[in-house]
Amino acid sequence: MKILAIIPALNVARQVGNVIRRVPAREVNQVLLVDDGSTDGTADVAREAGATVISHEHNRGVGAAIRTGIEYALKNGFEGVVILNAIGKFDPADVGSLLAPLREGRADLVQGSRFVADGNHHGTPLKRWIGQHGYSFAFSALLGRRVSDASSGIRAFRTSLAYSEGIDLNQKWLDRYELEPYLLWKTIELGHRVLEVPMTVHYPPGPRVEYTRMRPVRDWWRLVRPMFILAADRARGGFKKRR
Repeated sequence: MKILAIIPALNVARQVGNVIRRVPAREVNQVLLVDDGSTDGTADVAREAGATVISHEHNRGVGAAIRTGIEYALKNGFEGVVILNAIGKFDPADVGSLLAPLREGRADLVQGSRFVADGNHHGTPLKRWIGQHGYSFAFSALLGRRVSDASSGIRAFRTSLAYSEGIDLNQKWLDRYELEPYLLWKTIELGHRVLEVPMTVHYPPGPRVEYTRMRPVRDWWRLVRPMFILAADRARGGFKKRR
């Protein structure tokens, strides 16, 4: 199974080289970094570490960066993609655990979870721990299926899934933090096979900017609103495209 690792990135020059070098070549055929308007030399560091780089001229959002990566995968014959964190909260050396269910034909999408058996997390700020559990509870309640770690951004899926019937990633409202919960929700709702596998997340010590680019309130809302939009659309009997 030909696999592309997609790393959406914004101003992570200090961390991303080590992340790329730790992606195991036995698991991943190519690493693609999508530089979403960085100003700190992220793209140069990524190339030096061995990644292919596509750069957005300006910041468009993590959803747009992931979409760019998926489009590259489709054009270049990759059968599966894995989304990795640019600062290394998830050790890319462990990516095989995400990819195994795809390769074995047991799943169409595999979600990394800190909160299933054998999952773990270190250094998680208390506010984020509470938010992660609260988000997963709301997501599960509205969807009608338990998802233990719905806010996890570490996942692998079959490339064809991204544009299968009923899933439309080419919507402008999905450019930022909305795309990932949208894809997870629709994949489950449409009856595709979804598995959660254990992962370990390490939050680096230091200021908030070291582990997230999310801005309070505005970006939290972007993460939350897809589940309310999709739940409302399902109640009305169908998904209406939004621009």
